[in-house]
Amino acid sequence: MVVSNGALRNGQIVVTGGTYEDPSYANSYDTAGNVAFRTTVNASTYTVGVLAHQKTYDAGDVMSQRMVYDNRSQLAESDYAIDLTQNEANLGAQVRYTYDADGHRLSDNSYLRNDAVDAVYGTNDFPRGRV
Repeated sequence: MVVSNGALRNGQIVVTGGTYEDPSYANSYDTAGNVAFRTTVNASTYTVGVLAHQKTYDAGDVMSQRMVYDNRSQLAESDYAIDLTQNEANLGAQVRYTYDADGHRLSDNSYLRNDAVDAVYGTNDFPRGRV
């Protein structure tokens, strides 16, 4: 594990809250040397979602984001960061990437969180704003 912008506490380097401009994080690597998990600590409280489907993340909560790679060690998927402090379950893929045979990125497709309830307006598939 590698910690960036951490703090020394009791003889250990630990992840701190950091700031948006200067975050503190720890990377854990898979056997191929790819970043498998990125761990951060929230510097401040924030809320995501709308109305009855809001989720609040508190300052000091430990977050973990998983990355998945294909057989060529190219990033295939990055998941939504989950709150380990609140024992949050997997929220699914945030972005999935596709590549051509030469390894050039063809697309990045973004997805809503598994627990998202958002309106989508003005599309043929969802003319009334339902997901």
